[in-house]
Amino acid sequence: MKAPTALEGTAWRLVSIDGRPALAGVRVTAVFEGIEDRVAGSAGCNQYFGRAEVKGGELEVGGLASTKMFCTADGVMPQEGAYLSALARATVYRVAGTQLQLGPAPGVVTLTFEAE
Repeated sequence: MKAPTALEGTAWRLVSIDGRPALAGVRVTAVFEGIEDRVAGSAGCNQYFGRAEVKGGELEVGGLASTKMFCTADGVMPQEGAYLSALARATVYRVAGTQLQLGPAPGVVTLTFEAE
């Protein structure tokens, strides 16, 4: 697989949140679409979408909304809430090879993704 060079247009799969591995068997994804200034994906149980605008090396995420299903598998709903909260607070991003890191401030990584 060719390594992506940009945040936008790549399907990203969550591998860790706040330094802890994402739940095994639970697919959390993000796709950033620069033309529409949008992010969308699966939060693990629910589908979500919202605004995500890249300005230089910074990211502005807002207006996140999701479907309202409830999943009973252990840990899915708490992880989903933590993921959406961390995504909404993300202001910086870094793409390194096939990995994407998001955080609320330079040097702080709360979400780590791998390209799918």
